[in-house]
Amino acid sequence: MLRPIERPEVWARWSELAPIIAPAVAQDRDVMIGTVLDKIMLGCAAMIEVSADNVSGLLVIEIVERPGGQMICWASYIAGIVDLPPRKWLRAMRGFMAELERLARDAGCYAICIGGRDYSRIFPDFTPVGDVPNRLQKVLLDG
Repeated sequence: MLRPIERPEVWARWSELAPIIAPAVAQDRDVMIGTVLDKIMLGCAAMIEVSADNVSGLLVIEIVERPGGQMICWASYIAGIVDLPPRKWLRAMRGFMAELERLARDAGCYAICIGGRDYSRIFPDFTPVGDVPNRLQKVLLDG
């Protein structure tokens, strides 16, 4: 289940949320954890709570506009714990991604982009984007 966390709740719970998302943010050498909070508070990013049986985590997304007006949902940071055997883990990840795709589509996003690790085997319906290693996208809407 994905649950968007409203900005006042992010602010109130930041001391609890920051340590969870910090390992993912640390992978991006150009961004500090405080910058993520700033983006969320300014409405430039959103935090989503990820939960299910034996799963808990956080996802930070950003919606950006490409030249030409296409809105793209970036899954910028994700971190948490998934305590499931391999096949159930894969099913859970694909289920969470399908839910995120629905949210992005409902928000009018043309595509969703992910990166960081090589997720191509986990999400085979995503395609490479440019020449950036491990950057993948899935087109959600025509146009």
